[in-house]
Amino acid sequence: MQRSHLVAGAGLEGLSCALILATAGEMVILIDARQEIGNPVSGSGYAHQQSTIEWINELNPPAQLQLQNHPGGWGMRLEWLEKFLCQRVGEAGVDIRVKTRILGWEEDHETKTIEVKGAGQGNLQFISANYFYDCLGDQPFSELLPGLGGISGEVGGRNVLGRKIRTDLIQWSGAVASPKRIPPEWAHLGWDGERLAFPRADGTIECWMRGISCEPQHPNGWLEIISANRGDDHQEISIDTAITHGIEKAIKFLKQ
Repeated sequence: MQRSHLVAGAGLEGLSCALILATAGEMVILIDARQEIGNPVSGSGYAHQQSTIEWINELNPPAQLQLQNHPGGWGMRLEWLEKFLCQRVGEAGVDIRVKTRILGWEEDHETKTIEVKGAGQGNLQFISANYFYDCLGDQPFSELLPGLGGISGEVGGRNVLGRKIRTDLIQWSGAVASPKRIPPEWAHLGWDGERLAFPRADGTIECWMRGISCEPQHPNGWLEIISANRGDDHQEISIDTAITHGIEKAIKFLKQ
């Protein structure tokens, strides 16, 4: 019997979860607060697990992804990876709803119901499904709007999905640069204990390190500046963790 699934968050975790469920014949609704999947991006285009790359390649990725192998792992354009996976999710029959924010939720033994604010002004509605997947990532969800308590939770509350708020997250800073005149601290491939640097197929280098900025600065300036809140381990800023978690959530259900 076909069952309904509601996946909250269309980042890599939510996209991979929705795709696995949909290709298995399940009915899936995928929601995201952004108006465009893949923009803005707050994470790195770095992978270090062969299994992640094999999974992506099985989906026949486009050249825009700019997948680039190097001794420290793989580099790619994260925003295009999200857009590509979103395309595959849509082709699999998933009902994708962007500009949809969660206000509250409740559940009983058969269904999970969320109250959302859609793209239209004052457009409050309810979405119900048999199964619910929180794929909003590590950052605590805090989208309750002033004056709107939702189905459950206090007005202005921060824990609408019942998750524990992580207090161990730190800021990681990322930047994209031209390899010309790049400081020697960024001239390595992969993780060197302090910095993560990897080439992309467009000829640029993506750089990441803990803290509020990437140091030392490129003498010609950064082409792009990115940031993300993640755990202290550099592997947490890779795409591997999110994709693995999304696939595992879907497979856990399918094995029931």
